[in-house]
Amino acid sequence: MLENNGEINLYKVISKIHSEDQKEFLEKINESYQNLSTFMMVTKAINKEGKISYYKMISHPFKKTDDIVFWNGSIEDITERKLIEENSNKIQSRLSAYKSKFDIVTLSNHLGLWELTLPDFSGTITKEFYNLLGRGDEVLGDEINRNFYFEVLQYIHPDDKELFVTKFNDYASNPISYLDISFRLAQKNGNWIWIWTKAEISKSIFGNVLIGTCVDITSQKLLELNLERNRTKLLETNQNYINILNNSNDLIQSVDSNGIIKFVNDKWIEKLGYEIENVLGKNILDFIHPDSKELSKNLFREILNGKTHNHAEIEFISFKGKKLFTKALIVASFINGKLINTQGFFVDITDKKKQEFLLYNAINNIHEGYCLVNKDFVIKDWNLAIEEVTGLEKNIVLGTNLFDVFNVFGNSETTKNFYKLIRKKTNGSIEIYSEILDAWYFITTSNVNEGLAFFVTDISERKRNEGIVSLEKNIYTSLANNSDLSINEILHKVAISLKDIHPKMIFSTLRIEDDKLYNWVSPELSPEYIKVIDGSKIGRNQGSCGTAAFKKENVFVSDIETDSLWKNYKDLALSFNLKSCWSIPLIIENDKLIGTFAIYHNKIRKISHSEYDSIERLKYLIQNLIELKNAQIKKFQSDYLKNKVIDSSLISIIITKEDGSIILFNPLAQKMFGWKEEEVLNKNIYKIILPTDTEKAQTSKLKKFIKQAEKSELRNEIELMVAHKNGIEIPVEIFVATVKEDTANILIYFVRDLSTFKKQFKTIQFQNKQLKEIAWMQSHIIRAPLTRIMSLVNLINSQDKDELETKELLDYISISAHELDKVIHEISNKTYEIEINNPTIKLGNPKNTLSNSIENKKQLQLLLVDDDPIILTINKLFLKQNGFNETPFCFKNSKTAIAHILNNKENNYLVFLDINMPVMNGWEFLDEIKKSEIQDRIFVIILTSSSDNFDRKKADSYQNIIEFYEKPLTIEQVQALKYNSKIVPLLQNGFN
Repeated sequence: MLENNGEINLYKVISKIHSEDQKEFLEKINESYQNLSTFMMVTKAINKEGKISYYKMISHPFKKTDDIVFWNGSIEDITERKLIEENSNKIQSRLSAYKSKFDIVTLSNHLGLWELTLPDFSGTITKEFYNLLGRGDEVLGDEINRNFYFEVLQYIHPDDKELFVTKFNDYASNPISYLDISFRLAQKNGNWIWIWTKAEISKSIFGNVLIGTCVDITSQKLLELNLERNRTKLLETNQNYINILNNSNDLIQSVDSNGIIKFVNDKWIEKLGYEIENVLGKNILDFIHPDSKELSKNLFREILNGKTHNHAEIEFISFKGKKLFTKALIVASFINGKLINTQGFFVDITDKKKQEFLLYNAINNIHEGYCLVNKDFVIKDWNLAIEEVTGLEKNIVLGTNLFDVFNVFGNSETTKNFYKLIRKKTNGSIEIYSEILDAWYFITTSNVNEGLAFFVTDISERKRNEGIVSLEKNIYTSLANNSDLSINEILHKVAISLKDIHPKMIFSTLRIEDDKLYNWVSPELSPEYIKVIDGSKIGRNQGSCGTAAFKKENVFVSDIETDSLWKNYKDLALSFNLKSCWSIPLIIENDKLIGTFAIYHNKIRKISHSEYDSIERLKYLIQNLIELKNAQIKKFQSDYLKNKVIDSSLISIIITKEDGSIILFNPLAQKMFGWKEEEVLNKNIYKIILPTDTEKAQTSKLKKFIKQAEKSELRNEIELMVAHKNGIEIPVEIFVATVKEDTANILIYFVRDLSTFKKQFKTIQFQNKQLKEIAWMQSHIIRAPLTRIMSLVNLINSQDKDELETKELLDYISISAHELDKVIHEISNKTYEIEINNPTIKLGNPKNTLSNSIENKKQLQLLLVDDDPIILTINKLFLKQNGFNETPFCFKNSKTAIAHILNNKENNYLVFLDINMPVMNGWEFLDEIKKSEIQDRIFVIILTSSSDNFDRKKADSYQNIIEFYEKPLTIEQVQALKYNSKIVPLLQNGFN
């Protein structure tokens, strides 16, 4: 197949290879071509006689031009060894099937065979083994009882002894697969022959037996060694090749399997500045920069496994201690699977690295995030600033698609517009808010040769400052246009506007009264949360707001779950997904603490510098608005006293000069006396308000009172009878104040109508009488049956009684209990009479009938709701004993009962409900039912110890209540329920 130039054409080689191996050969050649890597393959070929021969090919590629590659290698005929190996394997397989040594020996007389029994190491060796050593005449018969292991050690070459002992013992102790060893043995004539033995553990009638074969492979070994010597000689004498390497602009080196430098070209010496004699024979790692040593070690390990590296970046260290950056192509040479050397080709990329370093520093020193993508949107560059924005490190995102990783802006409309801008690959800009990062960004895009670059600038601080400025302007404008805005309305406007500036913040303001915090304006906090914290005391460890108010300083809690300030409230806050809370005390003029405002977040959150500045500015805005509103209120109050307060007063006010002439007659005075103001101006007050028949006497009395009042520092009133314009007399109380003016005094008469007071006084007298009767009943009548019950209980407990006596005593207890119950009803009725005579409570509308849309096909579930566990147990047993229901659901508070109903909406419900309970009382339970979409399927029976008629009347306003029972539950009530028309259809379906 050789050409005239001594080369072999690749296509001729392929044509000679057996068709079964051609595909694998082409794949290996292609891989070697692409990666410039060494390849090795054992293949079959058809020889001239038409028989199959085996060849072992080892080839090393060298790139001659950009498109042409030459391989330098060897082709070795291993047919004889392959056939021996295959024949040995076949024989070995057959040997394993036999049960006796006789069969094994007689079957294999053409090979050296041996067997060794484990663990006693007794065994036999066939005569053929000794024939191979030229010692057959020493053996009588076909086999001899000798230990193969010790026989080998007697004749083995010293250089092969250690390997043989190690492999043999390792296999004997851990017999996995086969024992496969090649070694040299001394023949009788003093020559050395190569022996290949292959053995396997086999179970026989003699126990575990190691059975093996021996083959003389001296000729094959000599061929391999000769090939290796020729190849080495070829590499050493190829001076033309070395000249080419020396003329290369690349750094080229050859390093043996131990890392010792065998060759470097002139450019290698020139670039690194070493003397050639100080390089050759030294370890290559001595010339690798410490930053690249670990990488170099890893590359060497991979090369040992046959891998070629053509893009690795290696940093050398020059004689002057400077770094030399290179890009490496490293290939390895193997002979018989053993690494001979590695050839490295290194391109100096130091200048390129310096430029990249300068560019890297420039890009990473800018505050804007920077990203470069190619035309397919694959990320090619990514600076530190954009790492901070996205939380994604450069080494993770490089090489990935932009749209697979850049999702920090959420799914808002502006995000979609940003992606549209990117896909257009044009120059542009957009402002975008990231819901995920809670930040504003300004993004500019620029079309470049490589693809598209875009810059991301955090403009959150600017946007928030603009928002605060806009908020201040809008609030002050609103206050100027509408001076009637209340502080609550102002704070509500602040909260709504703040949501546009800080969408993730939850705003809350609390006011302070008597060292307690009460909700002021908190539009986003849950009403349930507000209800629990309302009225909490200020103090240390009282959450963020309680502590901030107590210390009069800012308190920023970034993690509610772990901060000790929240130890009493953290479970509550976390149940409403509140994770952090920053609180700022509101302090106005004269160091007066009026409340706090707080910022909650739904995640653990530390306050940033820009957020701190924003919140400080917001604090001063709120304080200024409150002070401004307070000043406005004070001014309004002052003007009101001058212009309005008298007119809208709830008391009659008359102002006169010292001579008694009227100068002001307010609306209530006009209503009381029936005169219009214009009818009485400049007229004498006594003529207008005093009855004609008593005018003289009462005028004297009133003047005397005024003189005494002027001398006294105490407020004094006088009661008189005054007259309406129509002559009807009215009992009044008058207080007179004298105001000194520059020229003359004026008198202000405050006149209060006592008619209603007189009627109320009579009512109170009546109520007092009723209350005295109630008090007497409580202290006397109630005590009688109560003491009887106590005595009867003591009697039952202290004596043994027969059944008749016990029955009689229980009857007495029943009679006494009913007497006590009757008295309690009378007390309630007395109280109710007071309410009827002086009603102050308005009840709800009468209850409507339940909807006819009840789903009768659904099963009924019985719920008992009472905070008294004894009552729950008694009622459960009572309902069971009277055949009503055996498995009711019992709840100790209404809140858990509501939760049960809302989580199981598929049922109808009959609820026995107590009224007075902690956590959530019965009325609150009924109010919650009204909000549920299944309220028409919930039937309530009030079962209470209250005998208050007020409770009965209030129950009428709830449509879900079908009965109102007083404790204890009776047999008659249970039986009546079975025939209640509202639930009879449901009872037919049975209980769930």
